[in-house]
Amino acid sequence: MAIDFTGIVNGNEFYSDHYLGAGFANEVRTCIRDWSAAAEEGDLLPSQRLRLLAADHPRLLSDYRECADAAERVRMYRTFAAGLLDALGYERHVEQAIDSDETWLPLVSRCRRSDGSEVLWVVEALSPCGDDFAADPLTLQVSAALAPADLSRLPERRVGDYRKAVTSGIFGLARPPRFVLLLAMSQLVLIDRNKWGESRLLRFDLAEILSRCEPTTLEAMSVLLHCDLLAPDGEVSFIDHIDAESHRHAHGVSEDLKYALREAVELLGNEAARQWVARQRRHGRTAFGSLEGVPAIDAEALTGDCLRYLYRLLFLFYIEARPELGFVPMKSAAYRMGYSLERLRRLELVRLDTDKARNGTYLHDSVERLFALVREGTPYSELLASKDYNAPDFDMRPVRAQLFAPEATPLLAGVRFPNEVLQRVIELLSLSRLQTGLRHRRGRISYAQLGINQLGAVYESLLSFSGFFAERDLVEVKRDGANPGELDAAWFVPKNDIDSYEHGEIVFDGAEPKVHARGSFVYRLSGHARETSASYYTPERLTRCVVRHALRDLLADLSADAILKLTVCEPAMGSAAFLVETVNQLADAYLARRQHETGKRIPHERLVFERQKVRAFITDRNVYGVDLNPIACELGEISLWLNGIHEGDFVPWFGDQLFTGNSLVGARAAVHRCDLLRRGLGVKDRWHAHAPRPLGVDAPRRNDEVHHFLLPDPAMAKVSLKSFGHRETDLRVKRLRRWGSVFCQPFASHEVAFLRQLSLRVDELLKINAEAQRSLRRMNNDPIGIYGQRAEGEGSVHGEKERRLAELKASTAHGRLKLAMDYWCALWFWPLGEVD
Repeated sequence: MAIDFTGIVNGNEFYSDHYLGAGFANEVRTCIRDWSAAAEEGDLLPSQRLRLLAADHPRLLSDYRECADAAERVRMYRTFAAGLLDALGYERHVEQAIDSDETWLPLVSRCRRSDGSEVLWVVEALSPCGDDFAADPLTLQVSAALAPADLSRLPERRVGDYRKAVTSGIFGLARPPRFVLLLAMSQLVLIDRNKWGESRLLRFDLAEILSRCEPTTLEAMSVLLHCDLLAPDGEVSFIDHIDAESHRHAHGVSEDLKYALREAVELLGNEAARQWVARQRRHGRTAFGSLEGVPAIDAEALTGDCLRYLYRLLFLFYIEARPELGFVPMKSAAYRMGYSLERLRRLELVRLDTDKARNGTYLHDSVERLFALVREGTPYSELLASKDYNAPDFDMRPVRAQLFAPEATPLLAGVRFPNEVLQRVIELLSLSRLQTGLRHRRGRISYAQLGINQLGAVYESLLSFSGFFAERDLVEVKRDGANPGELDAAWFVPKNDIDSYEHGEIVFDGAEPKVHARGSFVYRLSGHARETSASYYTPERLTRCVVRHALRDLLADLSADAILKLTVCEPAMGSAAFLVETVNQLADAYLARRQHETGKRIPHERLVFERQKVRAFITDRNVYGVDLNPIACELGEISLWLNGIHEGDFVPWFGDQLFTGNSLVGARAAVHRCDLLRRGLGVKDRWHAHAPRPLGVDAPRRNDEVHHFLLPDPAMAKVSLKSFGHRETDLRVKRLRRWGSVFCQPFASHEVAFLRQLSLRVDELLKINAEAQRSLRRMNNDPIGIYGQRAEGEGSVHGEKERRLAELKASTAHGRLKLAMDYWCALWFWPLGEVD
């Protein structure tokens, strides 16, 4: 059953558009079936009662429009409202509710739980002039005609439109209702307090719906608005159930995106390689490596470039779906029609019937123009400083993230993707995956419903994949009986060896074996790559639970100001799932404590904005991360920025916060006692048999201790003879073992004294470097003013921050420490082939 949503507007994706189109019909069927089973003989279903109401609505609406008497209009309105609310299961009782501004609002119904807490208000919305049949109820003023005859016990009437009444008057109450139904003569608006800050709502055009009387539309309306489903007593509301299903559907969509990105990487990689080979040949240069037909391109570098290109697209899809964040000017017709990706999504299924259409570069040029706009911003800075210039509605600040830097994709610099390639890529990122089944249809992917965590899951799922060029014709194989998907580990064998495999061990594409031609670019998860890369994404429900329990005791007695001083480090950050969740929980804790300490509440309309600013503040000042994969670091940077993005000029810089490196290996702030270094001790009594003592602010190095990275260890460059079998007599192994035996001998007294002198020098260099880093952080901190705090920080452009960081790395203190520590680390992994 396909639902006709004509007359129902899913404003800013109150629910996922994809879910409403693909999964919501099952919920409607279930509700209709349950209502039918519970109905007694002769009872009408809610949708049937709405159909009866619709018979008189056109005449009533016509009389209402022509009526000049305000009191008569109110009577006609309340007659209609009574029938509508009765059909939807609400008890009607006209009353006046007092809002947070001590003014009254007209209610026609309200729902409470048994504990007295408010769940839902149905608010009357009439125009004083009687023209509300065509107006947005949110823009109407509260009409004096809705007042009771006796006003002696009521305060002043609410002045202003209903948008302000909902935002500050209703949701500003100490215990506000969760839902507001704003009911006008020809429109009904459903508002959820949890979504109102993002301007997400459901709008029902009653004139359209009741005039058409489409059965599926009436059924959908009854399910979305019925009292028993919106405001059950002591149960999870149906709207929360739909939200959960929509979220689960978003998770399913993120699974579709994983398949889409994998295919898109191959599309871009093969096209880039084809154009590179053609350019090399035109210039008379060698285009192939040792094997003719296999492009002489670094496949790993090409993979990274293609991923970065696709992540740029994902970033823009995500940010364009959130106009409330104020980053891209989606309200500007010039941006929407001239630059946006949303414009290109409309071309995703247009037929390309000619060679010119297929091989042209209109889509490529449009995408590159958009990338340049994001990277450089709009050139209005000088004009905006002029008093005679009005700020345009099309204004974008430049994004200085590494992801959008041209040098981040050097192998794609000379590539112009043809329309047929980019159209397929945009289609893959825009529509859900086509699956088998009569009832399955492709839906439009809702990026408004995809959160940072879902995007992170898409990112990290592909970090363990690898791209390679097929050096010969390859056939994909599997275990007999297995049915692997394109995201599962894949194995490839030369096509010439296919006769050595059983029919059940071959992967087929239709009736023929799946072949990857020689020279083609393949992007798959090979063998045990996921285990060796340790790339696993933690689901949101787990990150939320882990972070909540980790912070519970830490935050127990902290003030709001103390929360802002906490620092967070993730030693294996991936796409920053744990960092994002930690920032979110710290931001919520700070705002809750600050409001409690000041006794003031943040106006509801500013809550999302203030929360985003606090997230940006904590991210910019207090968050650090490390990952072995450089692309993961770039993705973590984007995730953290998107998580705190808000209207304004702030674009964070993470150059001195997020690093590519191995956090499991390295020198640390720890020391050994000098008495463990002297000669005459047994092997079990020497320094390397004991854990070094960690240093801290309250536990500095003592005079009889030396830094651990100045000392050798028997495990350095250790080689196991059994690893080499017949090569166990290899001279290199013997020489390496002899070196280790001599290198790890205990120290003479004068050597211990020298180590103590070196440790004193290390202390000095550490102190100088630490102060330099503190100074760098102070200079690079951007002035972000958050709720309850003044904006502090010097702030500067990203180029200046990069220059300061480069100066720190080139400084004497930093350079000497890094050289000593790097050498110590290198000795643990010294390769057998470099014994000399």
